[in-house]
Amino acid sequence: TKMDYPGRLAVGLAFRPRNVLGTTFTLDVARTFREDLKDPLLMGSSPIATVAGTKVIAVGSLRNANEYRAGLEHVFYNNVPARFGFFYLEAYAAREVDQAGMSFGTGYNYANFDLGFSAEVSKRSSRQNSITPRATNDPKTDRVQDSFLRAVLDVRYHF
Repeated sequence: TKMDYPGRLAVGLAFRPRNVLGTTFTLDVARTFREDLKDPLLMGSSPIATVAGTKVIAVGSLRNANEYRAGLEHVFYNNVPARFGFFYLEAYAAREVDQAGMSFGTGYNYANFDLGFSAEVSKRSSRQNSITPRATNDPKTDRVQDSFLRAVLDVRYHF
């Protein structure tokens, strides 16, 4: 089978002030170019591309998507970092879908172990088919917002 991968242009900046504070500011921007690609899952009669017999996404309707991320990390005197960040993501396979949120985390080093905890709270906006019947001139989709909460605990061992 032949697979085409999208092009991606990404730029990242990190600013570490030259002072005793262990603070780092970061900014990342990325654009993924999918507009000219054909998604094989969306071609033909894929069950993933249809819901109740209705095609969800038209073939060739992939779009170029942007991602924006900004963050701050401060390392305290005892080598414990605190991180805080924001992000905004656009969906490439559906128009009018985006996700925005914030994340925070910390970590700790003990002997050969790195312990880390992070959490993310975000909200995704999208358009979905309405649940109730509509009048003929009303749009058949509603603006929907989904909230997400993700927490991660990681342990790493160095040898």
